[in-house]
Amino acid sequence: MPERFALLYIIGYLWFVKNEASDRKMDSGQDGATLRDILTRCDREVIQISNALTGSRNFRVSNQYPMKKLLLTFLAACLAPAAFADSEPNSLTAAEKADGWVLLFDGKDASQHFRGYKKDALPAAWTVEDGALSQKGKGGDVITKEKYESFELSIDWKISESGNSGIMFKVLETEGPPYLTGPEAQIQDNAKGSDPQKSGWMYGLYAADKDTTKPTGEWNRFVLKCQKTPAGNYKCEHWMNGEKYVEYEIGSDDWKEKVAASKFSKWKGFGTADAGHICLQDHGNPVSFRNIKLKVLESLK
Repeated sequence: MPERFALLYIIGYLWFVKNEASDRKMDSGQDGATLRDILTRCDREVIQISNALTGSRNFRVSNQYPMKKLLLTFLAACLAPAAFADSEPNSLTAAEKADGWVLLFDGKDASQHFRGYKKDALPAAWTVEDGALSQKGKGGDVITKEKYESFELSIDWKISESGNSGIMFKVLETEGPPYLTGPEAQIQDNAKGSDPQKSGWMYGLYAADKDTTKPTGEWNRFVLKCQKTPAGNYKCEHWMNGEKYVEYEIGSDDWKEKVAASKFSKWKGFGTADAGHICLQDHGNPVSFRNIKLKVLESLK
């Protein structure tokens, strides 16, 4: 049994003890027997959970000290919030670090990993506020300093009312804007935005059949996975708030057919780069990003 589920189970049993003790009638002739019955059952469950947590089959709670089992349960209840709490914004857990994730924004300074498109520095309109990289006013798009080929990106975003933005990838710096080369995952206020392309969709090419976005002003988590295949294409997945939205393969026959039937057919170089920058779009509406994490992936075998 995983450790966190074991802790949850113990917490649940604490509620069982509390409710059983309060719901049953405690007359003079039933008090002792009722409590002994509850604690005996609790004892058996705590032993099982403790064995699962420690990997030992020799754990025992002495019947001479019934408070010990209650203290163990209480201790688990105290530790549980730490076990289940999300990591602090703009940070990596030990597991993420061990798994190869890199933090692209620390909540204080975005200039270490980002700069303006075809610029050396971040535009003045992109500022750090309350641990988020926010764009207010016309400042232009920003891109990662590094180029990425096979990767997994996890990023939190929050859009203004009726707002529109986007996350592009495999962007090359050409004479035109970044969307001429980089496919875009749409970001917008789905409720009041005017664009028929909804948040999380592969813009103009692949639409999702669901909407898991949160109301304007709340944080959403978007995950983009892009991995080179043995055929030399790029298998991509979009996830929004834990739900898979779309899957496609850049360079596949299906991809080429969809591009040929879209406005992108006129844009030479669209989606053809192996490695490119990740771009956060300035669409003229306030938008914020945080928890920007990336993991470089191996090509698929």
